[in-house]
Amino acid sequence: MLFYLYVQKLFEKDKPLYSWFYTTLVIKVLSGLAVGALYLYYYKVGDITDTYNCVSRFAVLFYSDNHKFMQMYFHNEFMENNELLFQEMLTYSPRQLFFIKLIVPLGILIDNYWMINVYCSVFAFMGLWNLSNRIVSIFSISKTAVVISFLLFPSIVFWSSGMVKEAILLGCIGFSMSFYLKWVYEKRRPEMIELIIFIVALWLIWNLKYYVFAILFFLMITHFVHRMVVYSFPWLKEYRIHKIVVYYLVLANLGLSAGWINPNLSIDNLYQALHINYVDTITLSNNHNIFHLEHFEKSEWGMILDLPKAIIYG
Repeated sequence: MLFYLYVQKLFEKDKPLYSWFYTTLVIKVLSGLAVGALYLYYYKVGDITDTYNCVSRFAVLFYSDNHKFMQMYFHNEFMENNELLFQEMLTYSPRQLFFIKLIVPLGILIDNYWMINVYCSVFAFMGLWNLSNRIVSIFSISKTAVVISFLLFPSIVFWSSGMVKEAILLGCIGFSMSFYLKWVYEKRRPEMIELIIFIVALWLIWNLKYYVFAILFFLMITHFVHRMVVYSFPWLKEYRIHKIVVYYLVLANLGLSAGWINPNLSIDNLYQALHINYVDTITLSNNHNIFHLEHFEKSEWGMILDLPKAIIYG
């Protein structure tokens, strides 16, 4: 109910991008349906269809055996009573299983493949819509540029639509960044509902993709500390190089301490974690439609040498 009341405020007509609202919303919803159709009719297998199958099983179990549902949903007891349909979930990563459980309430309420895709798409849209309006309100920037960047850019619109982790992820990023910008630049005291959504959004980001949480969290902390330092020492405003040094010193120190978020982010384990993921991706691809990072395969320094190539190829 609290979230619903906040959404009512979100779409008031005084929003600077209000004229774009219906156009971008319809495009987002259609993208969600298109992604759903792509996985259902073309790929036939994949993340979205696998997620929905699991969600649907949970929904059926909720109505047929509530006790067993609770055991599986909250305690991951998928082997209970030889439930073969659920045993495959034992092989899922914690992030994948978390996302499935996140969608289960929607499955219980509607259990419709297309509608769940639409709901996930709309959530992503709401977060990015909120962030886009905040950016235009705070900074002197072209409305068209913001709309294209966050609401119309094809890769963002399409691949953050539907029943995918990226839809929830971008929605959460949009909400959390919008509130942060509001509190820092508009100097407005946080409302209770905003704090709740902000904390929940960061928690969801951390559980879905911890490395995205690390980047977002450290950037916010670095930006906040940088603003406080410049505010405390006004003379720094006259020397751009000093501000840059302060910014990157804070960011570097935070980056070196990233291991407390997840061991894979520590300096000692970062290369190994990336290399394992790289090898697994190559293996699953069966050497079809892939490119190799020759230096990265050999040493840690190769990660730096191959970085431009990795960025270009995406």
